[in-house]
Amino acid sequence: MLALVGSNSEQAALIVGRHMDLLGANRLGYALFGLTQGQRANLAKQVILEPAMRDLMVNWADQVRNVAAYLRMATADLSDDTQLAELIGELSIKSSEFARFWAAHPVSKCTHGVYEIDHPMVGRLTLNEEPLELGENSGQRVIFLGAAHGSDSAQRLRLLDSLIS
Repeated sequence: MLALVGSNSEQAALIVGRHMDLLGANRLGYALFGLTQGQRANLAKQVILEPAMRDLMVNWADQVRNVAAYLRMATADLSDDTQLAELIGELSIKSSEFARFWAAHPVSKCTHGVYEIDHPMVGRLTLNEEPLELGENSGQRVIFLGAAHGSDSAQRLRLLDSLIS
């Protein structure tokens, strides 16, 4: 899966685990979230706790809600998962926004959507998110973030790829 993801240069691609751990990505995937190639990160912590994400993600609060909704769904499937409980506890303590969304009990799987990103290197990107689950019970998925063919965002993704090459 890493080879497949790594060979994709038209869109950002990330392999994400059950606890939202980044298991691998292509160059664009790392660059899009301000991570260095090969860096291990938890995307829930990255999105919610890293101050730069508030500027990067145009609809940051929507992303926090999406993380809370996904983690709420995951707890239904894995009610005795201590690692998941620790992650939710840390996010609740360190982020009042996450705690507010968590208390509202949103529940949702990761599905397709649209990301608006204001990237510091290339500017505003409108990206379509398409997740692909890897195995029914693995909890892993590949997330593709791509732009419409011929759009300004597609040009900006190509520019980002050239800047990080």
